[in-house]
Amino acid sequence: MEYTYKDKVFTAKTDNLKLYRLLFPLIDKYNTLKFLKLKEIDRSIIFGYQKKIALLKRDIARATERKEDSKKLTAELYKLEDEFSCDPEVIELNAYISSVQESIFRELLFDDNEMLKKMSVELVEGETEIFDYEDAEFLVFIGKVVGDFFLTMRNPRTT
Repeated sequence: MEYTYKDKVFTAKTDNLKLYRLLFPLIDKYNTLKFLKLKEIDRSIIFGYQKKIALLKRDIARATERKEDSKKLTAELYKLEDEFSCDPEVIELNAYISSVQESIFRELLFDDNEMLKKMSVELVEGETEIFDYEDAEFLVFIGKVVGDFFLTMRNPRTT
């Protein structure tokens, strides 16, 4: 992936294992803060939907395995998934959870200037000496780089 900062192009490094090791303390701290900040939130409505959906999927798989008709179960599943995705309480709760996670990410990334400096140089190839760690444009730039890195680690492409 390519990124631009101050009219210079930077390329994301591809040694994901090395980068993952470098970022592991950040990941660990993120997971700890995420647990601490989200543990008090009542997510029972989400878990209830997820459990019902998982049970329906299991029943559909069993019916398919037994070569039984699963059309009724499949229709129930689609209806339940639609209810889940349109439930105003679930939508509001998911939005809140996302905002908490984004807040944690920003806090971790931008509160430790030394980690930010070390990470930014290790994550991209290019003229890193132009980085201005106090520049708002730089913070947006490195936020995109780190965000993309984590997305890549969560969803590795198969080749």
